[in-house]
Amino acid sequence: MTRYRAHMPLRTLSALVIAGVLLLTGCATGSPTASAPTTTASSTPTPTATPTPTPTPTQSDRLIVSVDAITLERDGAEEVHPLADGTAIVGLFAAVTGEPVAGEEYDGPYGSEGGVRYTWDGVTVSVDAYDGSAWVMFDGTSVGDVPITTPEGIGVESTRVQALAAGALDRCTYDSDGDGQSDALAIQLVEVADTKSLCREESTGVMFVELGFTGDTVSSIRVPMNDFSDI
Repeated sequence: MTRYRAHMPLRTLSALVIAGVLLLTGCATGSPTASAPTTTASSTPTPTATPTPTPTPTQSDRLIVSVDAITLERDGAEEVHPLADGTAIVGLFAAVTGEPVAGEEYDGPYGSEGGVRYTWDGVTVSVDAYDGSAWVMFDGTSVGDVPITTPEGIGVESTRVQALAAGALDRCTYDSDGDGQSDALAIQLVEVADTKSLCREESTGVMFVELGFTGDTVSSIRVPMNDFSDI
């Protein structure tokens, strides 16, 4: 028995091939690409930065060292703390620094009772055990953030020339380093009745603010000092 294969008509085959090619071409092309949006420049002007106003300077606080008191000058007002009141002086520096400190007892001369010493960065306060008065030594330019100066404008790091121009003088010459100049000068001299100077014969004793020097630069301020007591 003779078998015959069925043959697809050539015209039909050609049509199918063309349809397949068109189908593949459509897949490769995909969806049309969307157009990028058009950006329109804003007509609103860019704001200009407003300059920050410069603050009006205010008067700085300062500690003023006098022969009989320490004064805190703040915002034009003055708080006067007499050296005769050691408790008030300790309270002043505790407030200025924000650091209350515990004092340490110290001995007086010849084994006597001395008092209590308080120390902050830039200042040491010794409160006498007998009368409660304070002796103060500054060895920094400020206590806390408050600068230290005498009423004449002299402070630690001032020069010898500046101190002399402000009225300081060599009351009791003492030259420990042998440089030919006194280690200290006195300023704000106040005579004390019924006393005699140990430095100058026939002179009434005085109390004063002492400016200690390292070379020609003020390195310490001590108050109160005098020239009639040997202790």
